[in-house]
Formats: sequence, C-alpha cells, structure tokens
Amino acid sequence: DNADLIKNSLSKYADIYHSVENSKISRYDILENNITKTTFENGISIYANHSSKEQQSPIGVIKGYDFVMERGAENEN
Repeated sequence: DNADLIKNSLSKYADIYHSVENSKISRYDILENNITKTTFENGISIYANHSSKEQQSPIGVIKGYDFVMERGAENEN
C-alpha cells in the first residue's frame, strides 16, 4: 500500500542523504540510456534513471525513475 511505499522511499532517501550530507558535488555526468551520475567529494556516486523503463547503467540495471548509490573505495567499510 501507499504507507509502505512512503516508508520504503524515506528509508532509501535517508541512507543516501546521510552518506552525502557533508560532501559537495564534485562531478555531474549525463550518461547513455537516460542515466545520470552525480559524484560527491567523499567518493559516493548516485546513478539515477530519468526514464519510466528499466535501464542499463555502469553498475547494473536501474528500475524506471529509480536511483542507486555506489560507495567509493574510501567508503567500502
């Protein structure tokens, strides 16, 4: 239901927010397949799919209108 969708979305957003909250954007790239990559100074990257369909990205498939966080080498712990 919608309540579960909201809870899951907030949890996902909170994890990403806390990972980048004190870091500036160092790079923004527009990739193929309606994918963007935002890289932060702390090595975290966010890949976002700006289309309604599942798309292939450098780190795997991303669902439509979804995003995936990639931790840099210094954030592997």
